[in-house]
Amino acid sequence: MTKKILLICFFSLLICVRVYSQSLPVIGRVVSAPGKQPIPDVTVSEKGTSNRVMTKPDGTFSINVTSASSTLTMSYTGYKSTEILVSAIKSDVDILLTEDLQQLNDVVVVGYTSRRQSELTSAVTVVSSEKLKDVTANNISTMLQGKVAGLQVVNSSGAPGAVAEIRLRGVSSVNASQSPLFVVDGIIGGNYDPNDVESITVLKDAGATALYGSQANAGVIIVTTKSAKQGETRFEAKVSTGFRIADFGKMNLMNSNQLYDYQKEFYRDYILGATDNSYKIDLVKFYAERPLSLRDQDYDWSKESFQRAPLYNFYLSASGKTEKNDYYVGASYYKEKGTFINTNFERINLRGNSTYHFSKKLDVSNNINLSASQGNSYDYMDVYYSFLNMPWDNPYDANGNAVYVDGNSTFKWWSRDKINPINTVQNSNHPYKGFNLNYDLSANYRITPWLTFASSNRVAASFDKGTNFVSPIAAGTYHNTGFISEIRVRDLK
Repeated sequence: MTKKILLICFFSLLICVRVYSQSLPVIGRVVSAPGKQPIPDVTVSEKGTSNRVMTKPDGTFSINVTSASSTLTMSYTGYKSTEILVSAIKSDVDILLTEDLQQLNDVVVVGYTSRRQSELTSAVTVVSSEKLKDVTANNISTMLQGKVAGLQVVNSSGAPGAVAEIRLRGVSSVNASQSPLFVVDGIIGGNYDPNDVESITVLKDAGATALYGSQANAGVIIVTTKSAKQGETRFEAKVSTGFRIADFGKMNLMNSNQLYDYQKEFYRDYILGATDNSYKIDLVKFYAERPLSLRDQDYDWSKESFQRAPLYNFYLSASGKTEKNDYYVGASYYKEKGTFINTNFERINLRGNSTYHFSKKLDVSNNINLSASQGNSYDYMDVYYSFLNMPWDNPYDANGNAVYVDGNSTFKWWSRDKINPINTVQNSNHPYKGFNLNYDLSANYRITPWLTFASSNRVAASFDKGTNFVSPIAAGTYHNTGFISEIRVRDLK
């Protein structure tokens, strides 16, 4: 008995030692250099893991690492990131962070003014074009996903060309829009191409409301388009391509065998039959209504209704700057095929920015943006039936033609509703097109080194047209009659 107790204690000691070796506590303090002032809220993370903590107001931190050979990374806005081995950290020795002067001197567009990052006290995040160049998307919302802390991108539609909704402060109102206010080149609203974006400034706190009023209740996103850099004429070209795949999440649809077996069990347990040996009687009835051959009739509706969707982005620009004037001209073409059949989107965008320097005090800028788009959308009911229909039904006949199905069809259609979405999609169309024009004229006159008079003006015009067409040969409400409707919207301001 004594030997057993000793053996248990020995293994318990080994387990304790093992657990201790996997969790090594490290204590330290982070201070600024020079000055050695404690820095609060510094992110201290173990390299190669998701293990991280924040420093306290006095600059101290405590973190449990996996081993003594681990490396800790210290990072904080306005300071250079520092890496240090755990074995080199001592509780009586401070860890120094040096200021990143280049980052602090970067000029950030904030509302109607520009500020250096070292002068900012509000919650501001700046995303440069360098961080966006590797993302292929037709809108800023998708490009910002995962690049701004606290920014949530909500995709409410899977249609090609659809713009995702941005939320910076969660649900801020019951009735009002949850989207932040967009400011393009200093003026609220406006149209732009993601390829022409130089930088994006995200204002997340109450300071945005102080600048733009209640319309900035959900935050502000300031877009600054590209302009010429110093030097000779510069050309830039970019071609990118990719593809999208419909994401069904964790939803797994049953195949014909699984559905057949589940329905058989359901029929046996819940369909009323004879009181004596009802299982046998109900099963005979089930087989009479659902022949065994259905188990071999397995059609994947989602695979037929959805597809891998390629997308392409072509971009070309030219820019130049002299002592008297500078210019930027950009053109792009974006094309995207929808993940749902018979859907697509394409857009052409042209932008020209120019600034003329009349004197050292007076600058006049002209910006123009032209955008034309067209595409084909879908009826949400077609998507709905792609998931509702049974795998026992085949949308095509022996000749490969989409089968027409309605309540008068004589053949057996196992799905609840007699609708073949493949036939409906092939005999309906939902095209749309749009045109947008923005012209900005602005002037800046520097009265003193610290006072500038600025005037910004914009003329915006847009035209949108959407059509819904259902052929008379399509099944459903408009069979034999057909249906067509058109909506046109013009706007000038």
